[in-house]
Amino acid sequence: MHTIGLVGGMSWHSSALYYRRLNALAERRWGPGVTPRSVLVTLPFADLQEAGGRGNWDLVTDQIVSAARDCVASGADLILLTAFTAHVAAPAVAAAISVPLLHAGDALAAAVPHGPVGLLGTAATLEADHVRERLLARGHVVLTPGAVFRTALDQAIQRDLAQGRITPGAQAALAAAAADLVSQGAASLALACTELPLLALDQLPLPAIDGVEAHVAAALNALETA
Repeated sequence: MHTIGLVGGMSWHSSALYYRRLNALAERRWGPGVTPRSVLVTLPFADLQEAGGRGNWDLVTDQIVSAARDCVASGADLILLTAFTAHVAAPAVAAAISVPLLHAGDALAAAVPHGPVGLLGTAATLEADHVRERLLARGHVVLTPGAVFRTALDQAIQRDLAQGRITPGAQAALAAAAADLVSQGAASLALACTELPLLALDQLPLPAIDGVEAHVAAALNALETA
């Protein structure tokens, strides 16, 4: 069986979610104890947060590229970045490694149903094009929350969820951003964030496509067709 390389630590809580979802889905598909080989290389999240906060995305990219190379050196045949915001480095990663990078934005875009979709994630993800362009390429109409809701959601992700704290305030920030997207005409919600699935998605007013679930499912599909 081929080996999946996971670049993690962004935060470690979301990396743990990725690892759990990957193996749980594999067992549902293939049977108890039948899980894929994997390599996990984690990065120090605080350093990446600080660099990103200063706008030094070149440093963030260099760190992610280095971790992806370490995964490949350890035998990975396929690379996943376990954070949507980290996909700002995806072009550099893809150019630096000799194995495929499975882009989370592509997996999410393939899982989103027809109709206008509300994109949810960190402010950095919502204000950049690295996920949005993948949805647009699949023909989706993409909506994003207004600035006030976007900021509140980003603060909830950074201060609470990325630190492993599942708080009422974080749930409320997600609900408010979702309600804003409903008012704009969204028919579904695309969770382009590895922390948001930690919240209660069944409380949202629209169907929510879990980006983590879509990404790990695409990884297993890739193994099955390799």
